[in-house]
Amino acid sequence: MTREERLFFCKKCKNRDFHLSEGILCKLTGKKADFEESCPNYELDKERETKIQPSPTKSIRPNFERAKWAQNLIWVVLGVQIMSIISSYLQYELIHSLNTHEIITNNELEANDLREGIIGILYLAAYITSAIVFIQWFRRAYYNLSLRIKCQYTEGWAAGGWFVPFISLFYPYRIMSELQEKTTRLINQKSKHKIENNTGVIIGIWWTLWIISNFIGQYAFKAAMKSDTLESLEDSTIADMILGVIDIPMGILAVMLIASWSKKEEQLLELERKSSQLLSQG
Repeated sequence: MTREERLFFCKKCKNRDFHLSEGILCKLTGKKADFEESCPNYELDKERETKIQPSPTKSIRPNFERAKWAQNLIWVVLGVQIMSIISSYLQYELIHSLNTHEIITNNELEANDLREGIIGILYLAAYITSAIVFIQWFRRAYYNLSLRIKCQYTEGWAAGGWFVPFISLFYPYRIMSELQEKTTRLINQKSKHKIENNTGVIIGIWWTLWIISNFIGQYAFKAAMKSDTLESLEDSTIADMILGVIDIPMGILAVMLIASWSKKEEQLLELERKSSQLLSQG
């Protein structure tokens, strides 16, 4: 039996341990994996067997560029959102003036409609682009995780879970939580320096804001479609301002979650490279 075969045997053993400086050790003997032909302490690790290992046709795919673009585009959306809040407030003031029978010129009305239209188009374009890139990052992050450890869902749900009614209320939340928790676990398995998964509260707040934002967004859209009176236009304008106020912290939290996971995956990749080097040297 070659040393490589013995190391593979150890990787499946329940009594294995791993140190960055020494490589694979036996927890029972404290010695390096260097036994003859067979090991009297060998005990199959069933949990290890259930983990999905990368196949020759599948490998970890780079995701840092997508993460960077997702974060940058969210900042763009938030910038346009701030402009939208200001524009909505100006429209609210205009509606209030009309309700109090103040004199408003046609030029002021046309300028308001033009401003709202331009900002609406900019926001829609930025939001759709940001959503596409975010979901691409999200799906690839889950794909990479699924190559390392058994996951609860398939990678397709990391994208499709955002669009299926009812399922969209909890699948993305669960997958984001799984990304953070299992990546942290993998790091702690490979490193002497343990880290804490401190994103649970952030994910909870982020997802709560997302659900609230969706309900208010639906109301604002329906109100805008029926804005044939000043009262209904005023309601939709107020809803737009509330939506913007909610979306800003939600977007900031999304950026924080992407940055947190990217840092963890970078750390995990570095640990995996070191582990591979130690095994090849051994």
